[in-house]
Amino acid sequence: MSTEANKALVKRYYEEVLTKRNPALVDELFTSDYVFHYADTPPGLPAGLEGFKQFVTHFLAGYPNLRFNVGEQSVENDRVVTHVTAESSTPVGPVMTIPANSEQVAGAETITGKSTDRIVNGKIAESWLEFNIPNPLPQIEEMEGEEK
Repeated sequence: MSTEANKALVKRYYEEVLTKRNPALVDELFTSDYVFHYADTPPGLPAGLEGFKQFVTHFLAGYPNLRFNVGEQSVENDRVVTHVTAESSTPVGPVMTIPANSEQVAGAETITGKSTDRIVNGKIAESWLEFNIPNPLPQIEEMEGEEK
């Protein structure tokens, strides 16, 4: 794929999967053996694409009006670095199982960060995520309790 096609692939993820809330596209845009690296991922999620889909679904539930804006993108070899700003028109929360607490999330209506995505055969194969997201994210035991 070309440099521009790789950038467009990552941009499509932010616009269609996250902003338009279409997690079904994850299977189309990501490799089946996808790996994501994010320090604040709750422990205990399944590895790979399935764990990533769970994380995205739970994360978006806490941000009903979050819109992702893709900023500067650069490409080096098979990696696309994307700077992102996400803004919400309403207060943030609850995120996963964190209740909406106005004191906790004050000033958290904007999330900034970047992703570095490795592209293989026209799909995202691996991502390194660095985002400023309200803490603390819940433990996996709390997420499992939500599904009961």
